[in-house]
Amino acid sequence: MPDFLNLAQRIEGIARVAPAGYETIVKTIAPQSDYWPLPWYLRRFQHLGWYEKLPEDPFAPIVVVSAKLNARLDEKSDKKWIMAGYSELRPGNFFELYVELELWKKYVETLPRSSE
Repeated sequence: MPDFLNLAQRIEGIARVAPAGYETIVKTIAPQSDYWPLPWYLRRFQHLGWYEKLPEDPFAPIVVVSAKLNARLDEKSDKKWIMAGYSELRPGNFFELYVELELWKKYVETLPRSSE
């Protein structure tokens, strides 16, 4: 499965546990609209923001940001957001997934556990 589909599925899974569901705010940040085909895969979300550079307030419950921007949102938020994934959208085009820590914890609780 292409890496961007894994990213889209993870975002969908997070929305399933988010209080706002598909009304959860998702910000996608990438220079020159490098985020295609994410708009297609995130079309169920009601509140999507698309940015070409880091906005003054980059934080939202879910943030997808181009690795080119060196966002370090986990550090900038004192770990209230964590980097929850690193995905290749297209060859050489990498994105970081940041999720609000409490929302990430709720999502992780839903993941299957190993029987070991």
